[in-house]
Amino acid sequence: MIKSAVARTPILVFILMFFALGYTVAHNKVVVVPLGADAGVSGLEVVQNSVSINPGEFSTNTISIDCPSGKKALGGGVTTGNKAHVLRGSYPETNATGWQGAIVLNSGNTPVTATANIYAICADVIN
Repeated sequence: MIKSAVARTPILVFILMFFALGYTVAHNKVVVVPLGADAGVSGLEVVQNSVSINPGEFSTNTISIDCPSGKKALGGGVTTGNKAHVLRGSYPETNATGWQGAIVLNSGNTPVTATANIYAICADVIN
């Protein structure tokens, strides 16, 4: 029994390090990310905007919303209540300062004006 427990000790220590330090897996490699006492987010808020859209045939309406000054977008999304429109993309703005969405006219539909809603989840990021 002692031999078995000793053989497992390095594995146990390695697993505990993962949870103590934090980790991420990227490109099949494990990267240890030290999580300092000051790391995290604060000042979480959701910002929202409603925009009138009318994408014509073969065109895209791009809509966006910015986070309040100094905050970063942690996530976001776009909705439209009209079946004539299709969401082509929902993604953070450059440097995560807000959120963007791209909406197109669904194939075979007549162009129609509708309302799209865009949301961003913003916070102060503490490194």
